[in-house]
Amino acid sequence: MVPGPAGSTAVDLGCGPGHTSLALAGLNLDPVFAVALSEPLLGELAAAPSRTKS
Repeated sequence: MVPGPAGSTAVDLGCGPGHTSLALAGLNLDPVFAVALSEPLLGELAAAPSRTKS
């Protein structure tokens, strides 16, 4: 993937545990909306360490 312009929005539909969502956030895409129907998988994403830049 190529870094996007700062402030660009991304939507990850069917994000599962959010691997792609976290990668998108690491490419300066902000906000990233992660959408899934599985609460346990969304819980994994919520528990993942932040990869966003400080």
